[in-house]
Amino acid sequence: MEGLQPHSNLQSLTVSDYGGESFPSWMLRPVGDSNTDLFLLNNLMELNFFNGINCESLPPLGQLHNLQYLKLRNLTKVKRMGNVFYCNESVGGMNKVIKVFPALKKFTLSGMESLEEWAAMVETKMIMFPCLERLKIWVCPLLKSVPLTGQCSSLEKLHISSCEKLSKIGAGLSTSTCLKEFHLEDCPNLSLIPNLGFSPL
Repeated sequence: MEGLQPHSNLQSLTVSDYGGESFPSWMLRPVGDSNTDLFLLNNLMELNFFNGINCESLPPLGQLHNLQYLKLRNLTKVKRMGNVFYCNESVGGMNKVIKVFPALKKFTLSGMESLEEWAAMVETKMIMFPCLERLKIWVCPLLKSVPLTGQCSSLEKLHISSCEKLSKIGAGLSTSTCLKEFHLEDCPNLSLIPNLGFSPL
């Protein structure tokens, strides 16, 4: 896959049954001057990774400015999603506020059998998922927490199921003013849910 050269105006990409341990460098290759914040896949709106059974890490997808729909399914060797998933070091070192996944509306995470940690951004000048409307997480048996921080005002639907080790959902969920559906199933260790402000019936 490293030898492929996708068109810079590509809007939808699905990678299925990829056997590599890491994704190709062109996914986040800068276009022209690296200081322009433009990347080869900057026009991508939909991205699906399915059945990457040897993949151990994810590219810094949070820099794709127009990405609206993201599905990660059956990437069974990925153990952690953190700063590297959101941005690379060169962007992270900049002295400015940076939005990661600035246009993402729908995120589905499923079949991630080895995923233990999904961490929030360490850098305080970064804003995560400002436009996220739907988040679905299922069959992630080792995942311990969901890092919803302080920017979840757009979240409308949250579905979490078959996450046996999950114990915590980030306090940012309480900032959602649009939440219409909150579905939990088979999460026996969940002990901390943010106050959603619902009035008792």
